[in-house]
Amino acid sequence: YPDGFKKSFLSTWEQVAEDLLTDQEFGAQFLKKRNYKDILEAFSAVSYSFTDSRSVVDAVYEFIGRKMTWNGRYGIYAKEDLNTVFERRIGSGVELNLIALALLKEAGVSAYPLLSATRSYGKMLRDYPIIDQFNHMMVLVQLDDGNLILDIPNPNRPPGLPEMNSLNSYAWLVNEKKPEWISIAAPLGTDDFRSLIKIDSKGQVACQMNMRFSNYNAVSERSYYFSDPKGAYWTDRLARRIPHLEIERFEVKYPRENQRPFINNLVFRIEEAAQQAGDFLYLMPVLYSNFHENPFKQDIRYYPVDFPYPFEEKYTTTIMIPEKYKVESLPAEVTFELEGSAGFFKYQIEQKAKRITLSSHLQITALKIPPENYPALKQMLDIFLEKQEEPIVLKIVD
Repeated sequence: YPDGFKKSFLSTWEQVAEDLLTDQEFGAQFLKKRNYKDILEAFSAVSYSFTDSRSVVDAVYEFIGRKMTWNGRYGIYAKEDLNTVFERRIGSGVELNLIALALLKEAGVSAYPLLSATRSYGKMLRDYPIIDQFNHMMVLVQLDDGNLILDIPNPNRPPGLPEMNSLNSYAWLVNEKKPEWISIAAPLGTDDFRSLIKIDSKGQVACQMNMRFSNYNAVSERSYYFSDPKGAYWTDRLARRIPHLEIERFEVKYPRENQRPFINNLVFRIEEAAQQAGDFLYLMPVLYSNFHENPFKQDIRYYPVDFPYPFEEKYTTTIMIPEKYKVESLPAEVTFELEGSAGFFKYQIEQKAKRITLSSHLQITALKIPPENYPALKQMLDIFLEKQEEPIVLKIVD
């Protein structure tokens, strides 16, 4: 068993909940103050301003994320009392979440333990009270405006977003009076790229790009940023499509405000981004995408495609046509929709006077794509990648 313990139950869900809440390695950890009194003293010593239950939740989450480190392990039982875990400043997922639960209940916030199986551990059987099917514990907080799930506090991930491996559709609420299964719905993760491209007569491109990342997409981007606050990583990422670029300015907004979208702004130049051939200039208008290849290689699949959360990538650019040039040809527009509103790809482009506006929008909202719909998913991503390689062709005006 992942945390070194194995306890089997097969009775009723109510009995399982009652037994867990009296267990020394589970319920007693957050119900008996002696197991977390040192943590409570440390938390109370910090000057937090509480206006309502949500402000308490935010403070507890921030406190644990700043004071503690997750050791990468899961489990549903604490190996040691929470005071000892806190003293070491490192613990398993269940230990960090039990600390959060203890502090929340101490503050009078309505909160309960949630048991689940991580995505890598397997699916759960909701009809049978079998404890061994769980390998992780989270916290359900009941607020006036709805429920909120806390899971392994992380400075880059806000309250309400469980750790990605925890996104396994359902979790079980440990409540001896009303145990029940809770649905875990992940919000849409968005990459939104907007750029302004100016081309000179020699094919050099000057670009301003605004990038807005939300939800799970923002979590990974904040991790990139804090590992390299000067943003040099963007040179490597952009160079996959556009070599010979020079970043002139990089700035971000809301790097530490993890409940807001994370915004990046880039200004860069690209030598010979538009290839000149006689009277023609060829420009690839899509300068960046987080998709570099189709992850689906096989023509046939015999089991569903399983996504952890819904996601989209939007790329919008305005291209200023240089003086003495006109549009010779534009890529064709495309709309591709998956069955059952599972996802879509739209590619639109138009010219107005000396401006070209392009919009590329890929979205997948279904978390499971059945095998019979896999060929269409693969085809949609193939088309998406092909459109990124199609150039705009400009010609010198006679």
